[in-house]
Amino acid sequence: MSSRPSRQAWAARPLSLLGSMVWSNDGDLLNPLVFLAWVATGVAVGAYGTLVGAGGGFALVPILLLVYPRQSPAQLTAVSLAVVFANVVSGSIGYSRLRRIDYRTGLLLAPATIPGAVIGALVVGGIPRAAFDAIMGGALILVAAFLLLRPQGTMPVGLNGGWVASRTLVDSDRNRYQYRFNQALAIATSFGIGFVSSLLGIGGGIIQVPILTAFFGFPAH
Repeated sequence: MSSRPSRQAWAARPLSLLGSMVWSNDGDLLNPLVFLAWVATGVAVGAYGTLVGAGGGFALVPILLLVYPRQSPAQLTAVSLAVVFANVVSGSIGYSRLRRIDYRTGLLLAPATIPGAVIGALVVGGIPRAAFDAIMGGALILVAAFLLLRPQGTMPVGLNGGWVASRTLVDSDRNRYQYRFNQALAIATSFGIGFVSSLLGIGGGIIQVPILTAFFGFPAH
């Protein structure tokens, strides 16, 4: 039998090599090529994530899972959430200058999102790597299916109940946005989004943006 590595082994070698170089403790973390590769990855993920309002974690976590097959889910999600946080801060500055941030709604939903995120961070530490990989893959498939098949032009949910808020925003280009939403449902949804986003390390944008636009009538931007 031939001792030459299979094509699959050769294909997986660059990812395994990169992972061992970056995550090792022998100083290879400062390797210029590795550093530049991750900087380029971070810029690309950050730019795309900010553009779609998703933070970029949904793209970064699968990359981390491929590059670091032996690291725990807790480690990888922590790295991803740190990158997502930086992307969200930079993106928020840009949207603030465009006057497209609904601060009142943000302050309303944040108190529910934060506890959910804390619980998600605690739960992920007890999930085996193989199970996490399966959960992550299934979640991405569900999100992709929802984005492709989500209803268009539907009325926001819960507008017949109490505690309905109305919002009007005028951005720097004088575009006017008006929408109404059920605050109780939005708060409950934000708790679940915080939990899932922290559990998977993808940030809440990739889940929250489609839900807020499809079911609560929020403008996309």
